[in-house]
Amino acid sequence: MFRIKLLGLIMAFTTGLLVAMTTPGLTESKSPALDQLKTGVNQILDVLKDTGLKGEGRKKDRRDNIHAIIIKNFDFDEMAKRCLARNWAKLNDRERKEFTGVFSELLEASYIGKIEKYTNEEVIFKSEREASSDSTVVNTLIKTQNNEIPINYSMYPKGSKWWVYDVNIEGVSLIGNYRSQFNQILAKNSYQELIRRMKTRLTELGKEEK
Repeated sequence: MFRIKLLGLIMAFTTGLLVAMTTPGLTESKSPALDQLKTGVNQILDVLKDTGLKGEGRKKDRRDNIHAIIIKNFDFDEMAKRCLARNWAKLNDRERKEFTGVFSELLEASYIGKIEKYTNEEVIFKSEREASSDSTVVNTLIKTQNNEIPINYSMYPKGSKWWVYDVNIEGVSLIGNYRSQFNQILAKNSYQELIRRMKTRLTELGKEEK
């Protein structure tokens, strides 16, 4: 259960209601991915602090603003492709588009409500390290009242900016976790059955919100 609850926190940036901090020496960093991640956190924090967007009556507007920031920083196409791994090649263009859309909706529906409830946690941006010739990992640390939780964001350059394609919490990859679940389903069922289950979960989450 602890890890399941932490999955809400791993979206510290995705829908990050966390207080952005930096470690000494990184205030004026030369790490473009790290700086971009930090900017995104601050933008979402501004939305959550906006008194004009607070309350149940402004929920849609608040979440629309958060969504607009998320899609500018997370590459859902790449995340969807990595989640399906070898099964991605088996899909046609229509199915790939459908899966990416449902998957991105599921991610947001699963976490956005949870993170709106978190307050006063701190995310400390520690470092950026090259993972390969075309990717980097931004290391952060979330400080809660009783724990320090390492969270690492895998990012890669596309166009003129860096995009998040995976989040790793205490050694557990978000993409790896979904890939395992999806592979288990597809090993015994069709793609259509996977989509049906994902849409069913979306409906359940919608009811839980009410």
